[in-house]
Amino acid sequence: MELDKRFYRWGEERRYGKFSHIIRTALFFSIVLLTARLTTLFLYEPVSAVDVFFLQFPSQLLMIASVSVILGSCVWYVKEARYKSKARRRGLPITSL
Repeated sequence: MELDKRFYRWGEERRYGKFSHIIRTALFFSIVLLTARLTTLFLYEPVSAVDVFFLQFPSQLLMIASVSVILGSCVWYVKEARYKSKARRRGLPITSL
């Protein structure tokens, strides 16, 4: 039953489009990566490293955003491939976006 819910949920999700999904996933990954980086910075690094981090913040933010977009794209293609495979097994028509 849970697998059916995931299947139909992804069918609804893909109606919003690839761009929307990638942006939302990238935003989620960016927040997680930035939070993890800041947490490790304040817990495990000396005080001088905090100053260096904020000097390099724009470049690190750009790197986090680009990695997040790549991860979001990968997530889209993996979920889309699983959806198409399950739809073929069920004999459902597959519409391309």
